[in-house]
Amino acid sequence: MNTPAVSIIVPVYKTEQYLDRCIQSLLGQTLENIEIILVDDGSPDCSPSMCDEYARRDKRIKVIHKQNEGLGFARNSGIDIAQGEYLAFVDSDDYVDISMFEALYTKAKKQSSDICFCGYKRVKSNGMIKDIVHPLLQTKSLASSEEITDFLLLTLGAPTSTLRYESFPNSSWTSIYSSAVLREKKLRFYSERQYISEDVIFNIDFLLVCKRISFVPRALYFYCENNNSLTTTYRKDRFEHFKVFYQAALNKINVLAEDHYQRGEIGLNNNLLSCARVFCKQIVAQSHLPRKEMYIEFAKIANDPLIRYALKKNFGLTFNQKIFNILLKTRSTRFIYLSTKLHLKKLSKA
Repeated sequence: MNTPAVSIIVPVYKTEQYLDRCIQSLLGQTLENIEIILVDDGSPDCSPSMCDEYARRDKRIKVIHKQNEGLGFARNSGIDIAQGEYLAFVDSDDYVDISMFEALYTKAKKQSSDICFCGYKRVKSNGMIKDIVHPLLQTKSLASSEEITDFLLLTLGAPTSTLRYESFPNSSWTSIYSSAVLREKKLRFYSERQYISEDVIFNIDFLLVCKRISFVPRALYFYCENNNSLTTTYRKDRFEHFKVFYQAALNKINVLAEDHYQRGEIGLNNNLLSCARVFCKQIVAQSHLPRKEMYIEFAKIANDPLIRYALKKNFGLTFNQKIFNILLKTRSTRFIYLSTKLHLKKLSKA
């Protein structure tokens, strides 16, 4: 049996209404030499039986049934049995262009790259689609240690010395990863229950050891906004979880030279402040708290020691984020509420 060019790992949990769309987009790939690993993460709906049925129809599909442990550990279960030269990760409520893995694999093989990135399409709940193709994707490849370190910093939203671009989208589903590097360095995902943005931590680990990065300047992954997803649903502990991620990411980049570390810290500060703003939006839009209790939650964020530190050390923020930061700095909970309410109203009309 030939070694698969790409093993595509798909964690599955309570996504029966999207699963057919996802799997069909994988079965239709122009790169036929693929392995599809469906990881049923203890899903209580019809998804497990749907996975088994697809496996009966196509020998390229393997199914893992396991108890629920979350997205990160489901991906790890797939990594453990994957046979492909490269590994990819697709969320089961998303789907991909039929040429995605041929394009990524061809470029990665041609340039002997450890990882190859493409752009994506953001699919809104109203059906509108927006291409997200970062200018850096026009680059042929990155191979020097300085370029790769700067790319890592760029994924954290940090200022860089060699790459004059804005922050690069950081996820695990717009790329393929060398399985040889994953095996040699024993890289695995953390649980999103431990670290929010677990794929960012995974990418930090990978980029710290990879030797060459390639790019395909096309939007080939369809990221579908889902109001019930982990990233859009209000949870009271979300901001505390992000603080844990912030500290973990800082610890990861502590191996970098001092100048690189300081720039990485600025990027993570930017992310922390952005997360605070998103969390305030979720409080207003979804928490159903009385307004006075919202003010209390805003005050907790504004008074947080990490937020106070990040407000002193950040760079290159958007105008709206700068205004929000001023409100945080002055602890203006009432105006945080009013500005957030206004912003959400504008978004609803967009």
